[in-house]
Amino acid sequence: MTLREASFISLRLHDASLVDLNAVDFFRVAQVNPEGLASGFIVADERPAMTAAFRIARKKATITRPGGVEFPMASDILSRFANDVELHAFITATAAWSV
Repeated sequence: MTLREASFISLRLHDASLVDLNAVDFFRVAQVNPEGLASGFIVADERPAMTAAFRIARKKATITRPGGVEFPMASDILSRFANDVELHAFITATAAWSV
């Protein structure tokens, strides 16, 4: 599962964090908007597993693991800074300009 966030300096999306889901994990999204901000598909064929791909515009999700262990899926400020390529380029250009 990849969480994507908007850059601090533009509306472009970048990967903010990655969480590996196991076959028994339960992924729950906080109240999807009825205007259709969620879309996706599931592929079931002769292989023993299914493939699912969804795009959901939400700020909050929860992953529940066996035994009832729950943790929220959200990016923290550190991972947003660390993975924002456009912000890095802006800081580098500003630093080079001021030298």
